[in-house]
Amino acid sequence: MAQEAGLLSAGTDVEWARRFCYALIHEAAEEGREVVDIGAVDQMAARVVDTLLHGVGAPVQTLTRGPVGDVDPSGPEAL
Repeated sequence: MAQEAGLLSAGTDVEWARRFCYALIHEAAEEGREVVDIGAVDQMAARVVDTLLHGVGAPVQTLTRGPVGDVDPSGPEAL
């Protein structure tokens, strides 16, 4: 199961996650009705799984701090 593999947190409502995943699959199928390219189908499937596991927001970046006040310039504050 996804929780045992560490893909979903222990507190995840598995029934809700299943329903959410089915909704994503439905939307991908609606979008891909005309698609016959198997590569495109694989991309849609990967998109569904990625959205389920990571959501639609920007990836979370952690700041690496050095001595007090120093911030890694590759972090979000570099923007």
